[in-house]
Amino acid sequence: MVSGQAHSDSWFDEVRGLLSSCSQKSTMLHFLGVGNPIKSDDSVGLYLVSKLRKTCGRKPNEFVTIHPPLLYSRAEFYLAKIGQKGEYAVIFDAVDANSEPGRIIFGDLSNTQYGFFSSHNIPLKLIPELNPSTVYILGIQPQNIEVGEELSRIVLSSANEVLEKIPSLLKEGY
Repeated sequence: MVSGQAHSDSWFDEVRGLLSSCSQKSTMLHFLGVGNPIKSDDSVGLYLVSKLRKTCGRKPNEFVTIHPPLLYSRAEFYLAKIGQKGEYAVIFDAVDANSEPGRIIFGDLSNTQYGFFSSHNIPLKLIPELNPSTVYILGIQPQNIEVGEELSRIVLSSANEVLEKIPSLLKEGY
């Protein structure tokens, strides 16, 4: 669970700041989406990264890579490799932040409650190669995580807000 450091009114500025920081440091930023494709809103991370790849391509600029959707727990493998290189990552996922459904939450892994944000398998803070301040979560509060293949209307609306704004940041040259 993310502590809610940045909510839907400021997540965009936080992502812009991260992109700017990575470009100034000449450091790669990786976008990854995780989730379960048959648990309704839990698939929002897969939806986001899939749509971003279609809109922006796999490598929209010299500092950003958008990875293919990662089912279940494959994120640990990618994050360990990214951590070994000293690079940054943003994970798109459904996040329970005890907030209203559809709320967009952004924060770094070190701000996750109890220190245990999980990518559907193990807590990410237990991956020794990771620096929690280099892994960020862009999450959307789910409304429904029951068995199903469609996103709820409110979560889809929030996901589409993200999809409208992030490509504009990438076009700004970050």
